[in-house]
Amino acid sequence: HIFALDQRLDANGQNRFAWFTMSRNTIGSIKYRSTGTDGGSCTSDFYHTWDGFHSDPRFYKEIIPQDGSVTSWPVAQYALNRGLLQGQQYGIVLNAAGTDVKKDENGNLVIEMLYNKARTGEPINYTIDVDLEVNKGHSDGVRVLKYEFDPESQRQSMGSVNIPLLRLSDVYLMRAEAKLRKGLAPDALNDVNIVRQARGATPLGSLTLDELFRERGFELYWEQLRRTDMIRFGKFENTWTSKTNSDKNRRLFPIPQTVIDATSATPDYIVQNPGY
Repeated sequence: HIFALDQRLDANGQNRFAWFTMSRNTIGSIKYRSTGTDGGSCTSDFYHTWDGFHSDPRFYKEIIPQDGSVTSWPVAQYALNRGLLQGQQYGIVLNAAGTDVKKDENGNLVIEMLYNKARTGEPINYTIDVDLEVNKGHSDGVRVLKYEFDPESQRQSMGSVNIPLLRLSDVYLMRAEAKLRKGLAPDALNDVNIVRQARGATPLGSLTLDELFRERGFELYWEQLRRTDMIRFGKFENTWTSKTNSDKNRRLFPIPQTVIDATSATPDYIVQNPGY
């Protein structure tokens, strides 16, 4: 990290990037039983950019198997799986009284198939397709869990993982993009492979702008950079999940009316962005 938001516990740090995307009845912290909000998921279009690259360590890190083969787990080794979460989820659950998580006779955590008991009762089975017009259920869409919860947190939704605003791998990828756009493909490829090797991913043999765009998604997803990347690589006007508008004016956000009103003494000093 070069520039980051301090998320230490004594700085009152949060882990809302994880909390927001997790489902209800998915427990992130044993002690405080922090659960999610059924919030954001990624689009199927982004998920499919990983087709053929599921072996990339950045795609998914499994700690607790999600095939139903494990029924208990040591307390000291508990952590959520991370990356792009898809399919039926398994994890820890509350006891009947709701006062603690279930444990077996040996004191290990009980692992069960997860259901959204707090809302619909449906299985927590994340689908690849996501619908943005009609609510088809609270398991609609692949979830992203990139930042871990801190087991020593004093309340829920805390992580101690700093939120990166700028980190070294992004600098390598920015330099790679500049080199590639200048026709220096071998140098650009070297920068990309430095990042891939640091992540334990197989080095690429060649590099195009589309592949570099994909690589930025692999490395920097869930870090608030995708929109500007899409604009810069000429992708933002494309069609994807529930999105058909191709008006380039949509690259701009509206200027708040309160700001425009504050300059009313000077007419047309601030003019609303086109399209709004």
